[in-house]
Amino acid sequence: MLPFQPHLHQFNRNLNTGGFAEFQDLDILLRSDDGSLTEDSHTGVWNRVLIEGCERAGIEHSPGPKLGHWLKEAGFVNVTSRIFRLPLGPWPKDKHLKEVGCWNLQQVLDGLEAFTLYVACEVLGWSKEEVTVLLANVRKEMTSPKIHVYYNL
Repeated sequence: MLPFQPHLHQFNRNLNTGGFAEFQDLDILLRSDDGSLTEDSHTGVWNRVLIEGCERAGIEHSPGPKLGHWLKEAGFVNVTSRIFRLPLGPWPKDKHLKEVGCWNLQQVLDGLEAFTLYVACEVLGWSKEEVTVLLANVRKEMTSPKIHVYYNL
């Protein structure tokens, strides 16, 4: 359960009849439709470490796919969900998605160490040196034009 989940009931009571609320969150499971992300790639390992560490720590790593269910449980009606593919890098051919992918890649690279250190070291028992080596390889892969990954928002 997320910290805000119990508050959805209160939020629903305070929403005016006919009102509109929008929630956005992601699913951190990285995907690739062309096979450029493999299980044994550094990025694939990193993604599994992040997910496993969050699960062991009791942290919800992918609230996005659960939002619709939580909203319905809280009493919201006419709940609709839409999934958007958020590219990681400038690989898409579409000009807009290419720009979005560049910005998304930058924010992921900026936070890579912060995303990873707690779950890898404190939860899974990795050494900081092991994480540093993995992340150096992840940075190389993520900035390579050969990898075409995205996650769902």
